[in-house]
Order: sequence, then C-alpha cells, then structure tokens
Amino acid sequence: MVPVPETEGEQQVPPHVWDLPHFQSWLQAQKNAGNRLDGFRPVLMFPEGKPFFWAAHVNVYIASEDRNKINEVVFSRPDIMHIVLLYQPLRLSNSIRAIMVREFRSPATTSNGFILETPGGSSLKGEDPLAIAVQELEEETGLRISPSRLVQIGSRQLMGTMSAHKAHVYAARIDASDMDKISKELGKPHGNEGDSERTYVEIHAVEALLREDSTDWSTLGMLYAAIEALGLSN
Repeated sequence: MVPVPETEGEQQVPPHVWDLPHFQSWLQAQKNAGNRLDGFRPVLMFPEGKPFFWAAHVNVYIASEDRNKINEVVFSRPDIMHIVLLYQPLRLSNSIRAIMVREFRSPATTSNGFILETPGGSSLKGEDPLAIAVQELEEETGLRISPSRLVQIGSRQLMGTMSAHKAHVYAARIDASDMDKISKELGKPHGNEGDSERTYVEIHAVEALLREDSTDWSTLGMLYAAIEALGLSN
C-alpha cells in the first residue's frame, strides 16, 4: 500500500509520481537514513501520465549534518535486471569471454553511437526480478537459460551521484553447448521492436572491453563482480 504524503515536500510530489514503486524506493531510502524531503519540483516526466522516467529538483534535509541539500536533481526509472554470462574455455585459462548485446543508445558518446551491455531490462508490472532477467536475456539474445543456473551477484546503483535506480545482477558460467546456441544468433536483430529496441548479440573477451570505449564503467563493474563471484580467474 502506498503511504500518504506526510511532509510539505512530500505533498509537492505529483500523484502519478508518488505512486511509482521506484519513487517510493528512493524516498524510503532517504527516510531510512533519517533524512526528510522538504521540496520536490518535477523537471522531467516521460512519458506523461504514468512516467517510466522522472527527474526532480529536490530539497533534502540531511539529519546527520543538520542541513539542507538544495542544488541537486534526482533522476530515476525502474530498476534494471542484468544477466552476466561468462565463458572460460579452460579452467586455468585467463581468456574469459562475455556475452554482450550491442544496442544504439541515444545518450551514447561512443565512436559509433552504440553501447555494449550485458543483457537486461526492466518492467513496470512488479514481476519477480529473476523472471524479468531471464525473459530479457531471451528477448535480447535468443538464449533461454534456467533460473537455477544463475548466481545472484547483488544490487547497486549504477550512478549514485545522479540516478536513484539500481541494477540487480545475476551471473552464470556457460559451456560450449551454450556458446554454440549463441553463435547461431550472431548478426541477427533481437529485442522489442514495439519499444524501438534492437539488439545484436556479440561475444567479447573481457580483457579487450577494458581497452575500448564501447562499454561503460557500470557494465565493466558488473563483469568483474561476476568473475569474482563465479570463481573465475582473469
């Protein structure tokens, strides 16, 4: 049940934003830290009505410092579920390959306008994060994997200085059979065309991704967290 606005700042939040789970998640995190929302001025809602993305200029009272922070904008969207798939041909080999998806992203400043990401996505329907992750993997790569094979890595914000949403990351070590299936999907477009999403599955050496500009720091962090969690060497 969505709580009733209490403070003056909370009462400034539009109802269609107040009811969003990802807004309540951010607000509850502030309250758990002892902070208080003293001001909320929307600067972005997309799409209108029930926004997927929202951004607001906020005024937050910081209890531990007894002061207000008034010069920041909070951006948020539903949390993202990611699956990191890693392939290491030989146990003692340092050559670890990652299954990535290449997709055009409008904010990208890479040399070709595309970003290499681990497969993932989100939903406004309140589904189980693991189920969303498995569904997004199949949608973006054509590969169906059993949830029982996945290891939960954890949840973190992707850019804590600006965006409130988190990535929930799962990982699996895949085998030669999986690689054969993925190889058949190379070059084929995937994704949800209804959302203007088009992805291409690719296989990359993790070490090489460090030297390229096509993968952002958040994605590299997911890859190396998965390498550690799966007990792989690199």
